[in-house]
Amino acid sequence: MAADEIRRTKVWSGAVRLVHWVLVLAVLFLVATGWLLGQTLVVHESELAAAHVNMGYVVLAALGVRGYLLLLGRQAERWRAFIPDALGIRAMGAMLRFYLSWGRSPLPAYYAHNPLWAPVYLLFYVVLTLQAATGILSLTAWHGLGYRVISAFVVLHILAAFLHDWKGTGSEVSAMISGYKIFVVRKQTLDMGVQKRILE
Repeated sequence: MAADEIRRTKVWSGAVRLVHWVLVLAVLFLVATGWLLGQTLVVHESELAAAHVNMGYVVLAALGVRGYLLLLGRQAERWRAFIPDALGIRAMGAMLRFYLSWGRSPLPAYYAHNPLWAPVYLLFYVVLTLQAATGILSLTAWHGLGYRVISAFVVLHILAAFLHDWKGTGSEVSAMISGYKIFVVRKQTLDMGVQKRILE
C-alpha cells in the first residue's frame, strides 16, 4: 500500500481571493448597517444610509470582477466549475452526510469548490445582484427578504468552513488567504480526477 502524500497546491488566484474578501467585508458591513437602519433610534441615519449605499456599489464592483472570472477565468473560476456533473452529485450527497453527522462521516475529496456549496455560491452571486437592485430601486420588502437570506448564508458558510478545518485534513480557511490548499493524497482511495489535478 502506498504511503499517504501531503501536497500544498495553489488553487485560488489572487483575483478570486480579493473578490472573496471584499465581499466578506462589504456584506458584513451591509448586514450590520442594514440592521441598524431598521432600528427606530439611529444617530446620524443619513450618513449611515449613505455609507450603506456606497458599500452596495463596492459589492457590485466585486461582482463585476467575479462575473468576468466566471466567463474568462481559470478552470476552477469559471461558471462550469459551479455546476455539478454525475460525480459531483454523488460528492454532494457525501458532503451532506458529512454536515448532518457534524463531521463524523468522511469528508469527500474535492479540488476547488465544495461540491455541495458550489451551486449555492453561484446562486449567492445572483442574490447579491438582486439585493443591490432592490436597494437601488427602494423595493424595501424585497430588500428585507434578501437581507435575511444573505444573513443565513453568511452564518452557514462560516460554520461550514470551520467544520472543514476542524474535521478535515485540508485548509479551507487559510486557502482563502494564501491561495494554497493542503491535500492528503491517499492514492488508493482518492478520486482519480482530484488526484490528477493535485499531482499536476
